[in-house]
Amino acid sequence: GVTVAEIIGPRRDRHIVRARFAAMAIARDYLDLSLPQIGREFNRDHTSVINALRRVDALCSDTDLDDLEAIARQSGVISE
Repeated sequence: GVTVAEIIGPRRDRHIVRARFAAMAIARDYLDLSLPQIGREFNRDHTSVINALRRVDALCSDTDLDDLEAIARQSGVISE
């Protein structure tokens, strides 16, 4: 799994980035927060949030995963 500190931290290891992107997408889908608000929570700029949301959409298309929860489970954001 990935810790909260890793998700909001500066590291860019692939497994951490995937978890961070999934967490941002979950925040966008389930919390009524603006992109700048999400960015502040993750210590990122709102444009980083936009990129994350685009990448999650692309990942869903590329791997035929239409369920964000599946991505979050793969990334270790949520456990089974």
